[in-house]
Amino acid sequence: ITSENSFDLAMVWLAVEYLVAECWFGPTVSVLQSSVGKKIGGTAQGLFTVTGAIGNLAPALLGFVYDQQQQQQGVTSQSEGLTSLLAVSVCGCYILSAICFGASALSAPPPKPKLE
Repeated sequence: ITSENSFDLAMVWLAVEYLVAECWFGPTVSVLQSSVGKKIGGTAQGLFTVTGAIGNLAPALLGFVYDQQQQQQGVTSQSEGLTSLLAVSVCGCYILSAICFGASALSAPPPKPKLE
């Protein structure tokens, strides 16, 4: 695990991470809308948004886990514990997400032939 001593360089890498991390959103919504019928497109989009909202609880959960670690260890400031927790959880969630996307792609029904 590495860290940057330069705030500017850290912000550049954070911007790159955001750019790469959010590239999935547009294609996912497009596939979602094209995969469901027009009558349930709104429901599908709503459920997709709810799952995103649940995912947004991750920072609070990580904060809770970090706080519990600090209380168990009796330490008030230890950045290494936070660094390790973030590295494992963020990378683990990205890998799990990639696996889920791959499984979804493999389980998709074949496209229907277009009638002319």
